[in-house]
Amino acid sequence: MLQTLKPVKADLLLGLITAFAGDHRPEKVDLGVGMYRDENGCIPIMSAVRSAERRLAETQPSKSYLGALGNLVFLDRLADLVFGDVRPGPDNGAAIQTTGGTAALRLAADVIHAANPGATVWLPEPAWGPHRPLFAHVGLRVEGITFITPANEHPDMEALFDRLETARPGDAI
Repeated sequence: MLQTLKPVKADLLLGLITAFAGDHRPEKVDLGVGMYRDENGCIPIMSAVRSAERRLAETQPSKSYLGALGNLVFLDRLADLVFGDVRPGPDNGAAIQTTGGTAALRLAADVIHAANPGATVWLPEPAWGPHRPLFAHVGLRVEGITFITPANEHPDMEALFDRLETARPGDAI
């Protein structure tokens, strides 16, 4: 069965990570993945994260299943943090908790397709390699938005808004 699968294109960012690993110059800086590494190549755990983990271990009442939406108290407080006083009503926003970023996007792709199979998903370019095929796989149209380039130090917001002028109600950004 697996013989019918076609190889996927190499991910440019993963290629950059491989090239970084092969570069032995001491002054190099890893800009490939959004993780800080110390001088030993380790990703340190912030003291705030350790403290939160400790607090959870000491106070968490159980390891029971959270349900399909995740931790509802966490989601409610997160919405307060993100939206503040302009929090959207239930018809204009929703939140769910997932295991990670790409898992969240896969879930989003399924929900978008179920709600509007003709939707276009607008992704920034460059995007993480798996994201475009993830949305395309469920049958959604994917368009790119290039609003920052290596020549620009700052996002070109005018270019972003000009590109989004062609978005339609029901599209996802």
